[in-house]
Amino acid sequence: MKKIKLFSLVLLLLLIVSSQAFAAGETPASLRIFPGQVANLEANPALLGFAPYNYQLQFNSFSLNLWSNAWTVNQILENFNEFWDEDDKKEILGAISGNAFSVGMGASSNVYFGFGTSGVHGGLKAFAATGLDKDFFRLALFGNELDEEIKLDNSFLTGQGVVDIGFSHSIDLPSLAEEFDWERVTIGGGFHYLNGLAYAEVNTDGTILLSSEEGEDPVYVEGEFNALYSARGLEGGGGHGAAIDIGAWGQINPELGVGVSLNNLGLIRWSGVRQTRFEGEARIKHPLLVDDEEEWIEFDEDQITDEPHDPITRGTPISLEGGVHYVAHPRIHLGGTIGFYQAPVSHLGISAATRFFYPEWLPITVGLDFTTHKGTPSLFAGFGVKAWGWEIFNFTISDIKLATGSGKEVSIQFGSSISF
Repeated sequence: MKKIKLFSLVLLLLLIVSSQAFAAGETPASLRIFPGQVANLEANPALLGFAPYNYQLQFNSFSLNLWSNAWTVNQILENFNEFWDEDDKKEILGAISGNAFSVGMGASSNVYFGFGTSGVHGGLKAFAATGLDKDFFRLALFGNELDEEIKLDNSFLTGQGVVDIGFSHSIDLPSLAEEFDWERVTIGGGFHYLNGLAYAEVNTDGTILLSSEEGEDPVYVEGEFNALYSARGLEGGGGHGAAIDIGAWGQINPELGVGVSLNNLGLIRWSGVRQTRFEGEARIKHPLLVDDEEEWIEFDEDQITDEPHDPITRGTPISLEGGVHYVAHPRIHLGGTIGFYQAPVSHLGISAATRFFYPEWLPITVGLDFTTHKGTPSLFAGFGVKAWGWEIFNFTISDIKLATGSGKEVSIQFGSSISF
């Protein structure tokens, strides 16, 4: 039993340290703010009021995103198998943005159907992030001073996956447009039903002490590790919830429009939750000094529990976003967003892009994104092929800086749509 519990604990610790977390495919925000596609309801449901179609069926068929907040490709290649002096070590450590080394990986798939100023959508959405306290890398690079403590506070894992089905609608407010002397004002709202597939949250609190005393166990751990998780397939696992979107858009003149939205405000209740918890202390012996019959880790079995937990209710990850769209020329559009987002972790983001229609059947988009949880900007580009109301495909890739070795993430999105 002790070995089973220990295995569970080590497995969950490994999730913190090395798992590739699943994150929502992060579509560059300024790609979603250009009016004219039903997928705009994801950014601001009020944009449905500017739909240039009677009906539109849009597939965002595939989205994949990989990111970290640490080293660029160039930094990895330049420092691999090289001697690091003090300046190199400081540069390597300083490349980690924030208090923890974080990574993410994810995928999503969605379909949208727009009819006039309304739209429905459905698809799979998932997000997660995992981080390891920066202290571990400080230790690896600079070594350990006498009895220095390594903090666990900033290590974490969080994420969820849901099937999201929803309806959105937009209405005009001509009296408000007249009051502001704007060309047009719309407001919009949306409702989501959320069917939870999987949820996990792991928190740590405590320290690791590497002893410098001769004869002492080399590693001493004291603290708390707490994991809550639920998933379809586990007994009673899964979740149900709902969320709403609200937004407004003002077309100041034929060229300039601005808007604001609050998306995914809601709750989801998870059932069949299990909790794995460690609270107390453990001593880890040097593996080369352990006899065959000895345990290499010593701890009180009562300090580990793995048991059912009451259902938990969690808020859905919201986004608060402002956007602007400017038609510099009938074939040159500019767009941008700025906002606060809670997925995959809480962060601020800013985005700017331009879309060209030269030729008109081959729209090309290029832009720049910056998010605080990644710490560096990323460049993205996309293009599509249009014919007779059918956007045969659209393809977006980020980070183009990876081509020069200075990027920290890569994402790919692929989709198509038809309007009639």
